[in-house]
Amino acid sequence: MAFRNRRIVNASGAAHADRVRSKVTRIGILLIATVFVVGFMAASIYDRFGSLTISAGSNDSDKKYSLTLYELSDLSASAATISAKTIPQITNISEATINNVSNIENISSQTYGGQHNGENYFAYTFFLQNNGDETFNYNYSMRIVDSTKGLERGIRVRIYRALEKDGPSEYKTYAMDGPDIKDFNPMTIEFSNAETVAIDRVNNFAKNDVHRYTVVIWIEGNDMDTGDSMIGGSIKFDMKFEISTESMQETD
Repeated sequence: MAFRNRRIVNASGAAHADRVRSKVTRIGILLIATVFVVGFMAASIYDRFGSLTISAGSNDSDKKYSLTLYELSDLSASAATISAKTIPQITNISEATINNVSNIENISSQTYGGQHNGENYFAYTFFLQNNGDETFNYNYSMRIVDSTKGLERGIRVRIYRALEKDGPSEYKTYAMDGPDIKDFNPMTIEFSNAETVAIDRVNNFAKNDVHRYTVVIWIEGNDMDTGDSMIGGSIKFDMKFEISTESMQETD
């Protein structure tokens, strides 16, 4: 019987082939392990620097009073909770730099919103709608849920609010209490307490109205409390919108 394409391999050749296969296998396993480790590290860093979670609560099961969040200006996807991630590496800048950023709210004629960080600052725009059946008031608060290396002492938080989806806005800038916070801007507002950045109230939120918010956060380099000890620090915030129970009593 004839055998075609028969390959004769001696003992030495077989051993060499086994070594090659073993080496290729080890390289393949190493590459897979490296990809897994790099992916795990990237996920861990991303989670570590998660910066802002925003939630809205409704107080009425029949939707008489209801708040809804949207990340984008086309209001295409509603949510009870939205979140944003900050950039993992950031250095201090000045309030003057922030003031000179053109269109820091990132408003355009097309769909806009969501994350739009700039160089060394965090920025996030979102929308809040009254999708209930009545006019009511609402409260919102922003608090620090985690901070390392004393970063809360040097940060500034600026909250822009517009009473129309594409309308003009006003802003308030917040900082932790310190001997010099009024030196740069007399209008700077002190944190409500060590954990709470801001507490505010908005009245007469009419049915179907949309309010726009932009949150901008940076490390103020001119603050006396900002120093090298903060390098490598991270900070996380939580922002909540709640219908005022007082407003429901008033409009019933």
